[in-house]
Amino acid sequence: CYERALANGDREGVALPHLARLYADHVHDEHRAAYYYKVNLDRLDAHGVQSQDTIDALSFLAHHCARTARYDDAETYCARLLDYAGREKEMAK
Repeated sequence: CYERALANGDREGVALPHLARLYADHVHDEHRAAYYYKVNLDRLDAHGVQSQDTIDALSFLAHHCARTARYDDAETYCARLLDYAGREKEMAK
């Protein structure tokens, strides 16, 4: 359902965060989840949107990059998380 919405343009941007969470939480395909989180983050950044979806994407991508030894990318995502309040900010430190 979400993949079909994405294939048809997903103008509202609803499918990307759902697909990212689906692959991360239920399918356990971390690389595919990272792909969808990154695409969603790029979309949010392009529209200047800062939301919980942004925080979720940054947090997941920071962890994913650290686990895959992409430390420069992980540091970049963590630096962006420092702009937000909450547990994600503490994790980023």
